[in-house]
Amino acid sequence: MTEPVGPPLGTLAKIIHLGLSAGLVVFVAGAWSLGQSAPGAVLPDLVVYLPLVVGAVVFAGAIVLRSRLLDSDGRGDDEWWRANLQRVILLWALFEAPALFGTAIYFVSRQWIPLVPTAVGFLFLVLHSPGQLRPE
Repeated sequence: MTEPVGPPLGTLAKIIHLGLSAGLVVFVAGAWSLGQSAPGAVLPDLVVYLPLVVGAVVFAGAIVLRSRLLDSDGRGDDEWWRANLQRVILLWALFEAPALFGTAIYFVSRQWIPLVPTAVGFLFLVLHSPGQLRPE
């Protein structure tokens, strides 16, 4: 049986990464613009600081996962992506989730503290782009 024909896995990884990054940017921009017109709700301090705690735990787990990506060991680009694509997508999702959560809490509270994990998550997402994970 033949394999399905499609774009190379490195290209597919770039498309997925671009979609995740662009989605995060659009979500933050939407929350920011919609948040300017309505007053923020008063939330307990625990809820406002919760994205920081969630972000710290999830980002630490993501960094552990990053250390478990397979080395190239002379593998070709397509072979490396075939072996690691699922892990890399999980890694990107772990960077994006606290960023989205922080943005959602910002949208409700209008306090800047929940935007810290948003910025850190976006930074990690950019620093772990396909070109950085697997330089061509």
